Amino acid sequence: MSKKKLRLSAEYHCNPVWGDVDDGDFEYQELRDKLGLDYELIGRLKIWQNIWDATFVEDDPNSSGFKTKEEQTEFNRMGRNLLRKLRQSLPDHEIILLNK
Repeated sequence: MSKKKLRLSAEYHCNPVWGDVDDGDFEYQELRDKLGLDYELIGRLKIWQNIWDATFVEDDPNSSGFKTKEEQTEFNRMGRNLLRKLRQSLPDHEIILLNK
C-alpha cells in the first residue's frame, strides 16, 4: 500500500501542511482531527508559519522575504526539524519539505 503524501511548505497566508497534489492546506483543527497531531507540534507549525507571514510586504510583495541570510538559515533549520517531527508523528505518510 502506498503512503499518503503531504508536504510542509510555508506559503503566505496559508497553513504550512498541505495534502497531495491538488489538495489544499490543512486548517489547524484538521491537523488534530484528521491527522491526529498533538497540540505542541501544531503550535510549532503555527509559529513557523507566523515567522514566514511576517516577511510579507503587502505594499511590495516582490520585496518580501527574509532580511538576512541568518534569518533564512534559521527558518530553514526550523522547517527541517518540523519535517522530522511530522515524519515521526505520521509514519504512514510520505512528507516532503519545500524550502523557500
